[in-house]
Amino acid sequence: MAVSGSLAAVKIIVEKTGRACLELRDAHNRTPLILATMGGHGELVNYLLSVGGQSLARQLTHLHRSTYMMALQIFYTVV
Repeated sequence: MAVSGSLAAVKIIVEKTGRACLELRDAHNRTPLILATMGGHGELVNYLLSVGGQSLARQLTHLHRSTYMMALQIFYTVV
């Protein structure tokens, strides 16, 4: 759901399964936070960070960090 940017779907999944689902990875080792960041889904990134804390940002690889930081500057509200 992070790929499609569906905030409502992600909220339901987190509510039903807990924070553990935020640590899951796909076949390319990407977490929901990484997928949401790569997709430019700012509202979803903000939600994931709010429920998972800033510690989720540590999941980002060096390659994803520049995308993440650029996205924060351009699209997202820093809370």
